[in-house]
Amino acid sequence: MASDQVYPLERILQVAALAGRGNYYKDKQIAFLASSLPMQRYWALVGLRAQELDKGELSQVEGLLDDENPFNQIEAATILYRNAHVPKAKKVLQKYGASDNAFIAWHAVRAVQMMPVSEYKAFESTFRYVTTSLKERAKLNRKHEIYNAINAAAQALEVMKSNDQPII
Repeated sequence: MASDQVYPLERILQVAALAGRGNYYKDKQIAFLASSLPMQRYWALVGLRAQELDKGELSQVEGLLDDENPFNQIEAATILYRNAHVPKAKKVLQKYGASDNAFIAWHAVRAVQMMPVSEYKAFESTFRYVTTSLKERAKLNRKHEIYNAINAAAQALEVMKSNDQPII
């Protein structure tokens, strides 16, 4: 079991509990974007993902495109691309979608996959990269994360072909 110093669960849950609870907690989530704990920043971003954000709030999220944690960068990029088509956000999602770390690649591809289908075209090359480049690695080491990334990207490509709804 992780110690509270290494993984302060109570402090993380304090922010995670705000996710999905609507605009009432938005100011608190925005404040947690400046937390020294990467997991608090992550859960603040998750909570903000489905909310309407104004320019000032989006500007605060934009600061996390350079976060030390790639998952926080992915979450920030998802918010910024969905709300304002920020070019740097697209680059972050493409970069991590092509990551050698299959879990990070899966997280980025999954973030894009949860966007409206109309956004998929902007990431088609990322989806194609994941479905082709990771297949060889999957054959070699059978890691579950690699298959998750491949499946998410392949599903997105199928949806693009059929112009259907995203598979979530």
